[in-house]
Amino acid sequence: MGKVVFCEICKAVRAFTRCLGCGIALCENCACDVVKTSGNDHVWSISYCPMCINDPAVNPDAGPVKGKA
Repeated sequence: MGKVVFCEICKAVRAFTRCLGCGIALCENCACDVVKTSGNDHVWSISYCPMCINDPAVNPDAGPVKGKA
């Protein structure tokens, strides 16, 4: 079994993903998810930390996310 990784934001919950921008480990509560589509019926979720979600240098769709700003 692998090492348990905890969220690097709240430090209290097991992480389930990493921020696409900076790579920190995130739990479901701290991750800011963006749903993307390719136009060819492909849909996927991208996770950002609360800092990277609003950084246009990292997230081309940067802007406040309801409940996560």
